[in-house]
Amino acid sequence: MDSSVIIIEDSDNTEVGSELELEPERKSKSKSKLGPRDGIVIGVDPGSVNCGICAYNTVTGEAVSLHRVEFRASKAGGKAGNDQSDLGNAHVIENIFDYVRRHPKLFRRRLIFVEDQHRYQEEKRQRYSKEVLAVQHAFQALFGIQWCIPVAPRGVKAYFGEYFPEKPGISSLPPGKRQAAQYAHDKRNAVENGRKFVPLDVQKKYDDENPGKKDDAYDAYWIARYGAERLVDERTGMRLDKPNRKKRKTKQRRREPKKKKRKTE
Repeated sequence: MDSSVIIIEDSDNTEVGSELELEPERKSKSKSKLGPRDGIVIGVDPGSVNCGICAYNTVTGEAVSLHRVEFRASKAGGKAGNDQSDLGNAHVIENIFDYVRRHPKLFRRRLIFVEDQHRYQEEKRQRYSKEVLAVQHAFQALFGIQWCIPVAPRGVKAYFGEYFPEKPGISSLPPGKRQAAQYAHDKRNAVENGRKFVPLDVQKKYDDENPGKKDDAYDAYWIARYGAERLVDERTGMRLDKPNRKKRKTKQRRREPKKKKRKTE
């Protein structure tokens, strides 16, 4: 990768909250360039107020941790206000940088799968939210497009179709109401079906920290699992190793010996 990327290293001497330095990507002797050998990948459901994050182990096929983070800047009085201005987006990006800096073990050399908000908002026919787009772009800028891969929300729902069925009885509704009803149905299914797979200790820890809001972290779970099953396996394998690409053998043309010209008398 030609551009500079942020390298996050674990160090006992590094103070929490110290500045991240931009430095060129280091050449490692290890063949693994797309992630660590512990098999952990990250799923991100972008949001300025409710950003869901899930750490998923591709080896065990289980969620390791769930998180819900608020990146919107607080206004006077301690309340977070919706600010679609450039300054508001800058505050959101600044808070994301700070969060990543304070959690180096969560993000260090991990493949990150982020829900593509461009496609999401096009599918929902919504007006683009600058704040939410800023969250996606901040993660992509921090880790680079080789490490932070956008996934289409429709692709995630289609891949796990059995867990996200169509809500019965909405076919006769107007398009807007039908879409809203299906959206709420999908949110409930993300939590209810996600709880069937997320370990109980991970669920309990998340519930204790977030007694109210649940769906964002579980959306991140399905995104991380989709990336692990659908993208990591196809591109690199379970251990996130760089695939060994076999060189194609090209058939060499056989050179025929030149025929000697007969001397004419």
